[in-house]
Amino acid sequence: MLKNIIDYKSFELEIVVIFLFSHAICAAGFLFPIIIHSNKKESAHLHPIKISYLKDTGIIVVIGIVVITTIFMVVTKCFNFCAQREYVPRLIFNRISILIWGSLWIFYPLIHSDKMLLIHSVCLGFIISLYHVSLFIVICDLVGWLCSIFCIFLYLTSTLIGLLFATFIPLIVVHCTKSDSVLFHCGGVIILLAALFNTAIPYWIREQERKEGLLFHFESYYNRSHHMIDSLSNIAAERIAKYMNNGDYIISKAVERMDAQSCEVVFSNLLKLNPSQSGVIAEVCKNRSLHSLILGKKKKILKYGKKIDVVCLIDCIVNENSRTTLKSLDISKSEQILRQGWPEKIADMLPSLTTFILSGKKLTENEMTLLIKSFPNLSCLDISDTNIKNLNGISNLTHLQVLSMRNLHFNTWFDMMDLFNLKNLTFLDVSHDHYNTGIKTMQQFIGCGKSIEKLAFLDCTSTDLNDNLLNSLMESHPNLQKITALNCLVQYSKIPELQVLNMESIGSSLKSLSYFTSLKREASVLRCLTRILFLLRQAHERNEEYDLIGCMMKIIEVIETFPSTSANNLRYSIYMECVNCLTEISGNKSHQFHSLDVSLVLDIFLNYIDKMTSVDSFFGEHPCIPVWTAILNMIDLDLPGLNYDKIGGMAIQFLIKTAVAQNFFQCHALDVFVKCTVKSRNQNFSQYFTGMNQSAYHIFNVLTGVLKGIDIEWCLSAFRVLSRTPLKCKHN
Repeated sequence: MLKNIIDYKSFELEIVVIFLFSHAICAAGFLFPIIIHSNKKESAHLHPIKISYLKDTGIIVVIGIVVITTIFMVVTKCFNFCAQREYVPRLIFNRISILIWGSLWIFYPLIHSDKMLLIHSVCLGFIISLYHVSLFIVICDLVGWLCSIFCIFLYLTSTLIGLLFATFIPLIVVHCTKSDSVLFHCGGVIILLAALFNTAIPYWIREQERKEGLLFHFESYYNRSHHMIDSLSNIAAERIAKYMNNGDYIISKAVERMDAQSCEVVFSNLLKLNPSQSGVIAEVCKNRSLHSLILGKKKKILKYGKKIDVVCLIDCIVNENSRTTLKSLDISKSEQILRQGWPEKIADMLPSLTTFILSGKKLTENEMTLLIKSFPNLSCLDISDTNIKNLNGISNLTHLQVLSMRNLHFNTWFDMMDLFNLKNLTFLDVSHDHYNTGIKTMQQFIGCGKSIEKLAFLDCTSTDLNDNLLNSLMESHPNLQKITALNCLVQYSKIPELQVLNMESIGSSLKSLSYFTSLKREASVLRCLTRILFLLRQAHERNEEYDLIGCMMKIIEVIETFPSTSANNLRYSIYMECVNCLTEISGNKSHQFHSLDVSLVLDIFLNYIDKMTSVDSFFGEHPCIPVWTAILNMIDLDLPGLNYDKIGGMAIQFLIKTAVAQNFFQCHALDVFVKCTVKSRNQNFSQYFTGMNQSAYHIFNVLTGVLKGIDIEWCLSAFRVLSRTPLKCKHN
């Protein structure tokens, strides 16, 4: 019952009874302010209320309740069917009710009869009740509280609020104003403030990232819609890149209407389709003013053993205007060589450079010295995996605020002594991708006996950090606010003064996952996902609650950030672990999903199945079998807008292509297929049996055998498919 109350998906009797009962009480209470004020001098222009009006009152109340209830539920039902977004109509009702409330005060001076006053008072209470009903239900839907007592409590609370507004606000306003024009202006102010509030709140949340109180409610739904819009922008970028590659769009003309961020996404997709387009992209970039530049791999288009110099490549790409505007340069992923004296040459070309990322480039001590000397204005520097053995001279970078030096090994603490002379440093990354007993980074760091005054964030993942070293670190760095201590020997419960990114709980693991995803640290992301999967299984076994929507959105963000490719085993492992996490969530919490969530997760599952179907051998059961179980749970929700044709077609193709004959009835792909034939009656699934292979024959025989069973749903589905299968396929 309660799920229907929250989602408004049916007209069950219990919903109508609760709605009518609560608003009947509310409407009855609206009579009191009219009776109280009918003979007052302030209402002398009104006719005295007569007993005969009580009959009209009952009729008006009943009609009003029926009309409002019907409109509210029918419009919501229709809007969901069209837009497939349940939260939109509730927010519409929530915001419109505020505007109507102000409008009622504007029309108050036009009241010159007791009937109109009665209707006005009843409508006033209804609107206030409707506002709180819509607000409470959206919040109830957001947090996922499925308690019937709580839902009834929300309705009754809304009723009482409407009663109080209809009773006491007229008392205060009517008796404290000397003219009706004040009420007119009061209503106008209410409408103006409501419109400004509804317009400003999404921008306020987006800019300030506020998450307290009711603002969390608005931010959550903003993030959902924004996430979908972001996905659509990615789809559009892929389509534009395809048209550019086919010659339908002229690249130089198309990019004139795009901003820098859009160009970056489109060019990235274009290079995936055709790496040879890099020359055209370079020419386009040369005609634009650049603020940041990332040099990627160019291995596939090198010919005759030529090796391209980084300095020459930058010189070809960057025009005169860009040389003064370029602030950020990333050469970490480039395979171009670094010739002698490259720091000075790049510094001459890019004098305004403040961010330099060259992780993975093997640097000599002399090159490091030249780098520091050539770029004194750097505020962000990444020298991870550069094989640097000491940091001598780094204090000359007086403006440096962010320093990343992952996977660097120093012989003694003296090699990093100059690090503590960076007075403006606020972010320091000394982490390692993998832990081993030979790492002594934190011992050497603390052994220097100094502190970095402004240091606020420290990443020491997979280092030798322990409880004793952590206590010493806290004493020497009182301004330290956040520390990442994944895969370290630290008792997290003993450090209340610091915000620690760890993997102790699902919430802290999600924060760590978000942090490493933003930095694109693949090994750490995989470690976080493995831990989250373990914690999810533990939470489901113990029936513990967690941030379901937040967890799903973070995992989907990882999938979009690290697209799976067979060439990158680490990214492929990240993709599979993300799907495992979503499978675990869907298998246990699918009843709390929204239709938008189901659509996103289903698309991910079907893409995963499409990729994994072609894999021939596995140890144990096929990895797609748990995914089909999760899909079956979501289909059972019977949400509108699901593409049963696509799901059913994918299920039968999976059964035909994979060798699951011996475990045929244990694979839920067959259950999914059966349900899709019921929900999509016009789908001709028999097309998948034309030109049947051995597996298709087996499935065909199984469906034939199903007709002898006693399960009516299965028999009807099997009959529906077999009746559409060509006779030549049956005789074969």
